[in-house]
Amino acid sequence: MTALPELFDPDPPADQKAKSRRGFSPRQRAARRLNEMDKLAEFRRSARLPLGSWRAWVKVTAHCLLCRGLDATADELSEECPVPIPDFSAAAKIVAKLVQSRDRKDFTGFNVDDVGALLAAKSDEVDALGLRTIMPCDETRNARRVRLEEERNARRRQRYEEGKPTEVLNRDAWLEKNSVSAKKPWEAEGISRRTWYRRNGGTGSRQHIGDLSGRAPVPIGSGNVAILFQNAAQKLRRPLDHHDQGRAISARPAARRATK
Repeated sequence: MTALPELFDPDPPADQKAKSRRGFSPRQRAARRLNEMDKLAEFRRSARLPLGSWRAWVKVTAHCLLCRGLDATADELSEECPVPIPDFSAAAKIVAKLVQSRDRKDFTGFNVDDVGALLAAKSDEVDALGLRTIMPCDETRNARRVRLEEERNARRRQRYEEGKPTEVLNRDAWLEKNSVSAKKPWEAEGISRRTWYRRNGGTGSRQHIGDLSGRAPVPIGSGNVAILFQNAAQKLRRPLDHHDQGRAISARPAARRATK
């Protein structure tokens, strides 16, 4: 018997195994297609839809079995085919034709679009089940690609609209709503508005800075400016220690030190 090509060969040569292929291998594609055929048949039974021609199901099932290296016998067909087979003699003729096509190295008629046409798969079935080896027969690949892209964009726009704030304010309206006069924090502290502004310096929040004498930080405000000036003046009037005197002498210009 002549050597079978890779499509029907369960164990391809080592040099072909080393080559990386995009997508499924023939055996993987056949196993996945059988699984998806079971899902499609179960979906149609649950929805009370017609299963379609049993001959088409037998043809696709036999092709998958041959791709997996099996002989597609009557027992294997009855076990793997998702629909009942009423006439096994007719099924044997279908298998014999597939074997002849395999011997002639004719592998056409079983791509994803052809299988979808044989099983009369619809776009809603393919989308609901997430099929990858069976494509719908009621729309082309380009139309399906465009439709799926439009649906993704619609979902993105919906998520964007759901995440947007319900009320959009311009700058003036936002400042008017979030201003200090609108919040009135002096009422929460139990003081007058003038006292609150005097303590906080009109900024709406108390900021702190460490004074120059190394003592505890004091809040900045219109009433504390005199305290900061007093701290600075005290540091300037403080006598220099021997470290400060050495740094001051070294900082003098060389010409002035030479004259003294």
